[in-house]
Formats: sequence, C-alpha cells, structure tokens
Amino acid sequence: MIPDRSAESLALHGPDRRRPGARTDGPGSGAQSDGPGSGAGADGAASGARAFQASVAALAALFLALHLPYLPSSLEDLDSINFALGVRQFDVAHHQPHPPGYPAFILIAKAVHTVVPSETTALALVSVGSGALGVLAIAWLLRRIDGRSTPISWSLAGVVVSITTPLYWFTAARPLSDSSGFAAALAVQAMTLAAPDTRALALASFFAGLATGIRSQVAWLTVPLLIFQGLRARSSGLTPQGA
Repeated sequence: MIPDRSAESLALHGPDRRRPGARTDGPGSGAQSDGPGSGAGADGAASGARAFQASVAALAALFLALHLPYLPSSLEDLDSINFALGVRQFDVAHHQPHPPGYPAFILIAKAVHTVVPSETTALALVSVGSGALGVLAIAWLLRRIDGRSTPISWSLAGVVVSITTPLYWFTAARPLSDSSGFAAALAVQAMTLAAPDTRALALASFFAGLATGIRSQVAWLTVPLLIFQGLRARSSGLTPQGA
C-alpha cells in the first residue's frame, strides 16, 4: 500500500496557513515573478533611445564635417557686410549691423572673432556651428511631436530629410543669422513642448527672449507656441514643480 504523503506532510508541518491566492514561488504556480524577461521592454526602449541619440550626434558631426571645408571666403551681400561691420564695431545707428541689431548673434560672433581674425570666417563658423546644433534641435522637436508610439526610425528619417533640404543645407554656410536663429527657434519650441510645469515654461520663455536677440523673427516661431502652452497649463491647473 502506497503511503499518503499529503497526510504525512500534514502531520509533520501542520496545515498550510497562507492566505488564499497568496504568492507561491513554485513552478507553474501562476504567480508574477521577476523573471529574466521582466525588464526587457524598458531595456529595449532605453537601448533604442541611446541608438537614436548616437545616430543624431553622428549626423550633426557629419553635417559639420561636410560644411567646414567650404566656408565662404568673402561677404555675399549687404546684410553680411553689415554683420561684419557689427562684429568689428557694434553700432546699430550706423547699420553695424542693420536694425534691430541682432545683439546676441553679434555677441557670439565677437566671441568667435577673438580667436579667428577674419570677420567673414567668424560669422560663417557661427552659422555652420548653429546648423550642426540645429540637427540636435530638430531631432529633439520631432521626438516631442512624434511621441513614444512612433518608431525611432521614422523620427530619424525626418531629421535626415530636414537637414538635407537645400534651404537648410546651403543657408548654414552663409555668414548670416538665419541658421543661428532657426536653430534657436527649434530648440525653444522643443523646450516649450517638453515643459512639465509652469516653471519650465517660464524658463522656455526666457530662452525665447535670448533667441530673439539672435534673430528677431524667432519671436514669430516661439511666442505663439508659448502662449498656447501657457493657456493649456492654466486650464489644466499646472503649477510650478514642488509648489
């Protein structure tokens, strides 16, 4: 006769006093466990984000490398001449540069001019550098617009298409404020969309003011979005973080 093991176990250990439905660690128990694949989704998302960031950084470096050998050797029009005069001596009354003066842009160009003797080269370097930074700003903005549900490959494709358009590509090599202003506007737009509270929105507004000092037209690309997001924050009851 085969002994009743369950009765023997009951005699040795007593009844099972666990609550009904309590977690068991035995195989096949049906309980949730921290198995090897429990963090696969989070790890995959983090890995994809790192791959996207690395790809965007590589595109920015490639953009810079393909533009640096082709910096303009001369000024091309009246605006660029005014900018060069402004780098030499800032005087808006004498159109050095032309109104409204672009004070932030001239300040950056003056800083570069301290190590680069030519005003033309200094302006071109600011423009090309801004174009490369604009690659990062475009990527940041597209990810904010696309959301997490959109494949990273689509956002990356959008970055490639944006930076290879003739207007963006060739404007980055001109000794003007266009490229710098556009990159600054994109960065402020991305910062505005990413703002989680009113304090971050106020910070985005501050940078929008600085960006307008680079190129006054930036205001048209940033202020309406700031107003819209501010109204949304007010209607949803958002407060400064930690308030």
